[in-house]
Amino acid sequence: TEKNRRLRFMSERVRELDRLKREFLDNLTHELRTPLSVIIGCVDLALEFVDMPAESNESLETASTAAHTLDQMNLRLLEFRQAQAEQLEVSCEQTSLWKFAREYHGHRAPGISGDLREFILTRAADDVFVNIDRRRLGQALDALIDNAVKFTSRGTKITMTLERARHHDRDYIALRVSDDGPGIPTGMLEKIFESFRQLDGSHSRPVGGLGMGLPYAREVLKAMGGTIRLESTPGVGTSCLVLLPVN
Repeated sequence: TEKNRRLRFMSERVRELDRLKREFLDNLTHELRTPLSVIIGCVDLALEFVDMPAESNESLETASTAAHTLDQMNLRLLEFRQAQAEQLEVSCEQTSLWKFAREYHGHRAPGISGDLREFILTRAADDVFVNIDRRRLGQALDALIDNAVKFTSRGTKITMTLERARHHDRDYIALRVSDDGPGIPTGMLEKIFESFRQLDGSHSRPVGGLGMGLPYAREVLKAMGGTIRLESTPGVGTSCLVLLPVN
């Protein structure tokens, strides 16, 4: 009886902590939005209309870039909360997945190449039309590609491949994002889909991030009827399969 009482107490405590976390994230995104909007507006106006020395102008451009980056992080937090609450809106349409992949690759390749990595697009399956929200799917792929860039060294390759896959006795069309980075320990493959989970959560970790990318990507794929599967070998690399249902 005492053991059951303690288990009930722990369960209630976990639910309460989860509620407090959700409220904190909601309040955080709301409280950040107004001052960020003011900062961005003032800095951008100064850049456009105020004649300043080159050094001051450069400092303002740096401030503007940082403010816009913080604003994007705040937006991702908001969308992440919507995804967790299953309130994420998706607007799907029939799209050629290969055409989408080529457009996405063309958009991301210059930045990745500029960071001295190679981004390769290949195809191992025939093209199909899928019902997707192009913007949301791009956000999910961004999370995977950004992770691949963060956890690999310069001079390495990141590959995105269109292929067929089978998962839980169901056929999918997939976009596989592969890297030759350090890989993920087997025991962490599912845990890193937990909100704000980091492989290394210490302040001295060499790679930054909030731990929202993979959980958000999974929720986005879930809203489109798909999912994400991770395959990794420590010391060899990681593959993330974006699985989309075949119509």
